[in-house]
Amino acid sequence: MNLGRLLIFCLILSSLDSCKKITIDTPHYAVGEVDVYFPNVNTSARIQFHYSYGVYIYNVAYSDREYGWRIPGSAGYNKGDRFMIQVNPNDFNQARMLFDYPVIDSSDFIKDTAYFATNKP
Repeated sequence: MNLGRLLIFCLILSSLDSCKKITIDTPHYAVGEVDVYFPNVNTSARIQFHYSYGVYIYNVAYSDREYGWRIPGSAGYNKGDRFMIQVNPNDFNQARMLFDYPVIDSSDFIKDTAYFATNKP
């Protein structure tokens, strides 16, 4: 294989993998509300949501391939569904939805944050 073909092959492989792998080492938690959910259609699932932290409201969107964070690809999430989210305290636009932790009322938030104190989601 000549150098040009090898370079193209490497570029294609690198584009298939996520460019940004983000780990939130010391997360904060909040409740996120789904704005739009795009199920996995050929490539990857995508979620758009918002959350309040302090006096600010943050809007976040990401795909499951973008950061390596799991988004269930065939679930039917609707506008207004609420889930716990992990927030990066160093960059509030880096937040991921924790789909295994739905929030129905404030007691869910209290119970889940207490659980996360000793168990990483």
